[in-house]
Amino acid sequence: MPLSSRREFIAAAAAASAGAALGGAARRPPAAPTPNYWCTWATQARTLAAHRAAGDIVFPGDQGAVGVRDNLCEQVLFRKPIGWARSLYPESRGEMNFLLDDGWDVDFGLPPGETKPYGSMVLNAQRFQSFGGSPADRLKELVKRVRDLGWRGLGLWVSPQSVGENWTFNLPRERVYDELRRKMEWCGEAGVAYLKVDWGARDGDIEYRRRMSELARELAPGMLVEHCRTLGVPMNGVRVEKVDGRDAVASAGGRCEGDPGFDERVRRHAEALLAFSDVFRIYDMTEPLLVPQALERTQVLLRIAERVGGSAYVNVEDMPYLGAALGCSLGVMRAANWPDKAGRDVLFRHRRTGEVVRAIAWQRLAPPFRSRKDFPTRRTDATLTDNWSFTSDDTWYRPVYGRTIPQTAPAAVVRGLASFPRVVDAGEGVPFVAAMLHPNGAFAVAALPRVDAVHGCRVPAADVEIELPRTALAGAPVGVFGRFHALSLGGFGARPKAVTARDLAGGEERDVSAACGFVDGRLVVDGRLLDSISSPNDLSDPAALLRIHA
Repeated sequence: MPLSSRREFIAAAAAASAGAALGGAARRPPAAPTPNYWCTWATQARTLAAHRAAGDIVFPGDQGAVGVRDNLCEQVLFRKPIGWARSLYPESRGEMNFLLDDGWDVDFGLPPGETKPYGSMVLNAQRFQSFGGSPADRLKELVKRVRDLGWRGLGLWVSPQSVGENWTFNLPRERVYDELRRKMEWCGEAGVAYLKVDWGARDGDIEYRRRMSELARELAPGMLVEHCRTLGVPMNGVRVEKVDGRDAVASAGGRCEGDPGFDERVRRHAEALLAFSDVFRIYDMTEPLLVPQALERTQVLLRIAERVGGSAYVNVEDMPYLGAALGCSLGVMRAANWPDKAGRDVLFRHRRTGEVVRAIAWQRLAPPFRSRKDFPTRRTDATLTDNWSFTSDDTWYRPVYGRTIPQTAPAAVVRGLASFPRVVDAGEGVPFVAAMLHPNGAFAVAALPRVDAVHGCRVPAADVEIELPRTALAGAPVGVFGRFHALSLGGFGARPKAVTARDLAGGEERDVSAACGFVDGRLVVDGRLLDSISSPNDLSDPAALLRIHA
């Protein structure tokens, strides 16, 4: 459970400060339970050509979805020393489940569009040849191997259907539910930690999904079940229609709010799903406009969950600083073993793995928390819009090629706070901003990147003013993510006795009191000081931990 009491919070904070976060699993404090995971899908896609050339995988077909699906097997995951489960995120894997995405339960070379073999929940014998025994035994061995390598647990992508079903044919519901019970029993026996439920013959079948969650709680207690609803178009507010037999963009409003397509396809199902889901994922997005897409969907879904009385985590996918700043769970996909793109790359996510390390380190102190009416999500009426002119180098989604598409989100989103940050342009433009008060008293603020054709992806260094909650004034940790020109923290009656800081990736805390200003009850931290505190060794934006001693 999340750290919810002041006593638990102080104990965890002291433990985290006692050891360096980069010291490896043996020297880290015990992990607070979180629903975070690292997902194989993007790495399946980015390493496909290299694995095929090396002979690690053998499959028919091209490099489309079939090839990506086939780049998942025992060798790829566990080969010494570079198998993904062995080599990725040694600093953070104790707080993440290792999640196998699409492909683990079907034969190699499944033809495009063929969905009937999905839904078995049986570790495929072609892909995992050294695993034997019953379906539960095979999963149990996989759980053991993953956990022995230091990961928190095993997660599995699951298509919501039974084998033999597809988009136009469903088996009798009673038979499907009997099979579903048996599959949840296997998960419980094996100790599977997480299910990512995605598309499939019963994607929009709310009762099937509800039954899956109910059976999981009964038969696999402790396993989290993540639901979602496919958007159809992997961008916000974009409507596609057929032109000469091909999909083409008809309109692009750029937002979920006020979009009839989102309301019809996602909102009405999300209202039902969020009432019983453990986790709800914001779903697939399109590079490079990830920040406005993710921020918009996150604030919409959190507000829906609060309105319907749900208690779900909202999963923001591979957006670590957004998740850290709003108390949301992460579905990390980036990995340092990706080769550089052959075409243009704006985000360079594989060179920003330090952001994952820092976000996970922060969530040891302020774990993701479920939707709560007493920690409401609020967004500004003011919005910001990023635009991008898409080519085939940017995305697999063909309908946007040659089109300039806007994506819009609130300028600021807060959770559990009574006021919004004030953001002032210091000459570079303004970032998106997210901030929260955590139920355990921690406080976080993030300046999130903008994307444009001139600068690519960057965080404009702006002046950000925000009122600290009383808990932070009393010494609770403050997480600061991204770049700032200056960060002004208000609410003080007198200058603090001391301000200490360190990089969230680890290192010693140092006293920075003398380098901070104090004007009219506000502590002012210069952005250059924040940059010097956190100096990532890759392209990651900085993230620092502050403590204010009143």
